Amino acid sequence: MRGFTLIELLVVVAVLSAAAMLAFGVTAEDRMQIRYDDTRNRMQSLYRALLGGLEPAAGTGGYVADNGGLPAGASALLAAGSLAPRAAQTPLFDPDPDGTCAGNGGETALPAAAALLKGHRGNYLGGLAYNGSFRDGWGNIDADAALDALNFGWIWNTGVANALTLASLGADNAAGGSAMAADRALTVAPGDWRIPLAGLNVRIANRTGAPIPADSYAVSLLAFRNNGTGGSYWLRHSSDANAAAIADGDSVALPFGGRCYPGGTAAMHGAVPQGRHVLVLTRKAGGWGGSEALHPSAADAVFTHIDLIGGLIPPLVELSIR
Repeated sequence: MRGFTLIELLVVVAVLSAAAMLAFGVTAEDRMQIRYDDTRNRMQSLYRALLGGLEPAAGTGGYVADNGGLPAGASALLAAGSLAPRAAQTPLFDPDPDGTCAGNGGETALPAAAALLKGHRGNYLGGLAYNGSFRDGWGNIDADAALDALNFGWIWNTGVANALTLASLGADNAAGGSAMAADRALTVAPGDWRIPLAGLNVRIANRTGAPIPADSYAVSLLAFRNNGTGGSYWLRHSSDANAAAIADGDSVALPFGGRCYPGGTAAMHGAVPQGRHVLVLTRKAGGWGGSEALHPSAADAVFTHIDLIGGLIPPLVELSIR
């Protein structure tokens, strides 16, 4: 019986080798595409961890809504570090906040019913992390151990005011490149998480039985901020100085301009972080710029909660003066 010649065997081996190499190349390319797509999905997971969903009654549930700002690094989405943990926080009203609208001593606490659940609530990535880290699809590691522990190999840039850019360095773990080695970035712009107060109007209803003179009332919005040193403070933004007189049984719309009067005349802070905040009615003595206090008193303050979510029109809110 005739068998294969040496040349025939070599041809068969060559064909099989070529097929194997072709199959390996296709498999490697598929593996690269999977890692590329995984990186994109992980970036979207980071975005959702920061800003949460769009459930109107939930205050969105992301890191920003809980803590009042963007985190310094990706690791803050897993561990609280020096951030105050989630708890019932009683809003504090400062009649004279500092130039950044923050309370600086002398605050008055609102009633307990005004409290909000604020602070770091734990793992914002919903169990997607592995061994306490959340890297890109390539598993990139930063050569700087301290930065790697902070950002898990992501490039995390908060150098631009109120914005965050996070990026993966791609398959080669180096800046630049093309195709699978190209950097991939995602930006969280200020408008993605900060709500302009200029679009917020609160109706003030007169239920006193008598006319209310102009400039004798106002509304403040109180926003929580986790200060990153185990404590927190409240930002206060006040409505504009054009509070009109209100006849009995009537109501007026009181717009916000972002000021923190009476102490913040030099600073304009026209936006607040998305999430759930407190609107509280205040009374004035001596017209605009005079002393300001909770209406009718700290123990009986008139307040309501409001959910402000990026991209959604602020809800209509009414407060009554009685």
